[in-house]
Amino acid sequence: MKYLLLLSLLSVAAYLAFNRVSDWVDTKKVHDLLSKSSGRILLGLSTALVIVLMLCFAFMQDDAYISFRYSKNLALGNGLSWNIGDKPPVQGYTNFLWVIIMSAPLALGLNIELTITALGILAALLTICFTYLLSLNIFGDRAKAALPVFMLSTNYSFLAYATGGLETQLATLCGVLAWYLASLPMIGGTCTSSFTEGGRNLKKTQNLLLLISIVVAIAYLIRMDTLLVTGPCIIFIAVKILRNDCSSRAKLRYFLSLTLPLAILVTCYSAFSLHKYGSLLPNTFYVKAHSFPAQNILNGAVYIIQFLVFYGWPVILALIFWRRVRTWPWKISADIWLFMLSTICLTIAYSLRVGGDFMEFRFLIPIMPALFIILGKEILRLGPKLIFVALISLPLFSAANAFSLVPRVNGVESFRQLHGHLYNRNENWIGVGKRLKPIFPTTNEELIIGVTPAGAIPYYSDLRSVDLLGLNDRFIAKNGVIIGSRPGHSKGPTLHYLYQSKINLLIGHPQVRHRDQPFLLGAFMRSFCWFMSEKDCRNLEKSSPKVLTMTIDENYLLDMIYLSPSKYVDEALNRQDLTVAYGGGNKSHAH
Repeated sequence: MKYLLLLSLLSVAAYLAFNRVSDWVDTKKVHDLLSKSSGRILLGLSTALVIVLMLCFAFMQDDAYISFRYSKNLALGNGLSWNIGDKPPVQGYTNFLWVIIMSAPLALGLNIELTITALGILAALLTICFTYLLSLNIFGDRAKAALPVFMLSTNYSFLAYATGGLETQLATLCGVLAWYLASLPMIGGTCTSSFTEGGRNLKKTQNLLLLISIVVAIAYLIRMDTLLVTGPCIIFIAVKILRNDCSSRAKLRYFLSLTLPLAILVTCYSAFSLHKYGSLLPNTFYVKAHSFPAQNILNGAVYIIQFLVFYGWPVILALIFWRRVRTWPWKISADIWLFMLSTICLTIAYSLRVGGDFMEFRFLIPIMPALFIILGKEILRLGPKLIFVALISLPLFSAANAFSLVPRVNGVESFRQLHGHLYNRNENWIGVGKRLKPIFPTTNEELIIGVTPAGAIPYYSDLRSVDLLGLNDRFIAKNGVIIGSRPGHSKGPTLHYLYQSKINLLIGHPQVRHRDQPFLLGAFMRSFCWFMSEKDCRNLEKSSPKVLTMTIDENYLLDMIYLSPSKYVDEALNRQDLTVAYGGGNKSHAH
């Protein structure tokens, strides 16, 4: 917290400096530039720059490969399963439609990383486009509408999540699209002739409501908690229908158009989940549903504060708050602003409840269009000088994040850290999975590995896997031991369950070391055992486990515990694809 306070003070100093610079700029000329046709040229150049930045900030994360594993099994005709032949299968994903979409390029033999990057960038560009159109409908002025778009397009987290492999950007697109469609019959929160019974207008509005309902349903199927963004949109439209002067019959038709497609699609998906997995909720829900509410709220608060401080918002928010205090009492009306604000409040409340996320600000991406539209409205009220200060300072704070000048705290991992797990030579989880593949044939379903990073290693190795953090393991999710309060890393297995699962190679959190570094059991166990209780870790160490070493490349090795006997592991030892680093009191060095 001291670190965050220091950053806040630095942001105050930065804003004072930018405020001084703003004295030299004619803000009226900036407004005229955006309002005239030259703004289109600026828009084209900005779009090209945004694409370049997205490619520069492109990354991949291990969790994406969890979804890809389900997609690959589906593409190969093995169904939506984590391990082939699991009965019953486990639902370790929360992004059903994204998993379905990803099965298409895998079935066609396309490179999944390139495909996902192209799709994510397209979704991000469409998100920016619909954010502008929504802003234009609300503000009624192109220059004003450009402010939220500028803040969104220069936000490092938003640009980076155009890639990464998860459904984040597509869910964000569906959310802003729903709000844009909701803004079409209304200007400034007032009804137009669309809500009438005049034949064409009635039909047109019904079709629009049907489309909104379908978009909201698609958003739900992409990621269930997107309802935090789209739910208030549905309520907003329902309030507008109730307030309209049309007949009860027309209102009923509007309500059916708005709710029926959503209800049908959600019911069908729920029935599918219940039939296939035996539960309406994904397995990940049970991992996160542990009893640390106070700690979760604290973690979630730090998560939100990090976002605000890292992007330089404390000063602007303080100015907005001060202006609002001076204009008390506030006039509150049930218009589009109030309902968009509710999406932000719901998302923040959800982040507090679950303790935030270990991935950099992922939960906040879907609300960014609404967040920046509302903040843009408030900034416009602060006057031209402060508008200019915001336009200069916010991208610079974003750049500081992009160049890792601001380290993350409280277990939040930056994009570089997430990407590095997969590609850094001293971690190289993709390399581990690819190296296991030729050592153990993919047709071998008897060999079982145990891993904490349940993405790239199981995906590339095609081996039967036990997810030691429970996202894809029903027993650990519901009965695992509490190992901490970090989101997604709060439950782990007991030693008894490791043996009961018949895990052959216990990889855990991959222990990669340089070839010149000698193996030391004590150091290995201290680094290895964080996903277990201290008691189980001590018992495992006392059992003098056999530790095997696998060569990843010419310089790096992976150490793992040979837990349960397997003829396939023994054959790999005979072929010297694996060597013994420690076992039965005998040590050897793998070179």
